Amino acid sequence: MASYDTNFLFDERGNLSMELFSKRAQDVLWGIHAWLCEQRRRMFLPLDLLIVLVDRGFVPLARAVAEGTEGAVLPGDVLPRLRALAEEIEEEASEEEPVFSRSYFSRGFTRILAEAGEQARARSEDLIREEDLARSIIWRAEAVESAS
Repeated sequence: MASYDTNFLFDERGNLSMELFSKRAQDVLWGIHAWLCEQRRRMFLPLDLLIVLVDRGFVPLARAVAEGTEGAVLPGDVLPRLRALAEEIEEEASEEEPVFSRSYFSRGFTRILAEAGEQARARSEDLIREEDLARSIIWRAEAVESAS
């Protein structure tokens, strides 16, 4: 997997530059924020992005997860399984809201955003789209599967 510069994603204070994202991609990020609040967590993880994208109807993503899961799993069964997996994450419960800041993004989550940014650049577009986020997760899953 390529190593991407992630600094372009953040301003000088380490806050995510939301203007890099299309309206729909921003909706995804805010969807993750809401999900984390619901879970009383603050750290943005790739799993949280996956949950929100599948919940928003990205069937190819649900299909990719289902195909990579041991046993017979249908795409419609993926979201409940992902949510159950997320509930097992051991992070101290917080009443504080998550922050769109580098310090609250896991390395994997930040890399996915950077890969999505590279896709936008490859299209000669300024904005990262929702589809770029989904494609980055699918590519990561395929890379892991290929290595196993």
